[in-house]
Amino acid sequence: MRVAYVINRFPNQPPAVLNQITGLIDRGVSVELFALGEDREGIRHGVYDRYDLSSRATCFSTPRRQWLHRALRVAQSMPATLITQPRAAAHALQAARAWPAQRGIILHYLQEIRASGTPPYDVVHCQWGDIGNICVPAKFLWKAKLLVSFRGRDFHALPKRHGAGIYSKMFDTADGVTVVSEQGRETLLELGCPPEKLVKHYSGTQVRRIPFRERSMSDREPVRLISVARLLELKGIQWAIRCLQTLKRANQRVEYHIVGDGEMRGSLQKLAVDLGVDDIVHFHGSRTWEEIVQLMLDCHIGVVPSLHEGLPGVLLELEASGLPVVASGVGGIPEGMVEGETGYLVPPGDADALAERLLDLIAHPEGWAAMGAAGRRYVESNFDVELLNDHLVRLYHHVTNGNPAATFLVSSTAPV
Repeated sequence: MRVAYVINRFPNQPPAVLNQITGLIDRGVSVELFALGEDREGIRHGVYDRYDLSSRATCFSTPRRQWLHRALRVAQSMPATLITQPRAAAHALQAARAWPAQRGIILHYLQEIRASGTPPYDVVHCQWGDIGNICVPAKFLWKAKLLVSFRGRDFHALPKRHGAGIYSKMFDTADGVTVVSEQGRETLLELGCPPEKLVKHYSGTQVRRIPFRERSMSDREPVRLISVARLLELKGIQWAIRCLQTLKRANQRVEYHIVGDGEMRGSLQKLAVDLGVDDIVHFHGSRTWEEIVQLMLDCHIGVVPSLHEGLPGVLLELEASGLPVVASGVGGIPEGMVEGETGYLVPPGDADALAERLLDLIAHPEGWAAMGAAGRRYVESNFDVELLNDHLVRLYHHVTNGNPAATFLVSSTAPV
């Protein structure tokens, strides 16, 4: 099985994507990575070197920002593509028509894919729906089945910004579409994805590599809260910082540990100062996966205050480590936990509700151990990445044999 695995940037990728790539390699799949550009900021995880991922990766050139440069390049190369690969060119033009704002980018990458000169693949697997749009012609250039995986912002934010029809051509062309949550599945059906092509497939986490620690409370230590996220507005960290005012007024000894980096770091640090909680907020920046797990093990309660989500892998990692979790009830988050057993759900963007739930948990540390154990069991049963990667390989074979993707759930023995 030869798979062209297409991502947005290399080498900087979230753990959920890296777990899938390395899991496929472990299962004997021949994986070649194609990235729409390079991004070397942030922490480089050790898995890149262990699997020598750089030797498998091709980074396409990033299109110039000026539309004139893009137009000239397309004008120079498009005639040859129309002559040598008319079907791929026609599908690229139709995808560009469905998403006018990305027309130049789609046509730019058509030339990059054509110029790569790679042999045929069995599957082209694109991470994120917008990349699936760009890779519609790859199905024909590489003579492969096209599988597109939606993860969150691609089915929530992008259609709101660019219109509900932006994926129409890709939905027609793809052989299979996966999505990480039931809420995402319903959204994609509303956007026009044919039900026979749609499969819910969780990302999962490396639960077997995450140590479990039973949480308890000592009178001599503060309660340590932790969030792990890119520091973007949609991750909602600002609301968690705001809720600390209530905890501080209630004379609770707490610390809030924020792991991750992003464009909002400066404004979040200023917010903590303005609210008078900067003495209890600790920004750790980007960390390796192993360092993140250790920080989780050193804390008492996980906080996932997102405003929008697919199904965040960090939620599963927090639970797998034994942490009770307070999280926003958005996207796929309710599927990733059991309300009242592994943690609690709160409305997004509601600092008072978040503070209320945290105060309740802090007041009853005797319940932490049971919640943590329930969370670990739930993740082991439903989100073990080893089982889910087995599931994905069988889905590849199912689709390449000409079967509708959705029927895989009926015919497979994999967990769903």
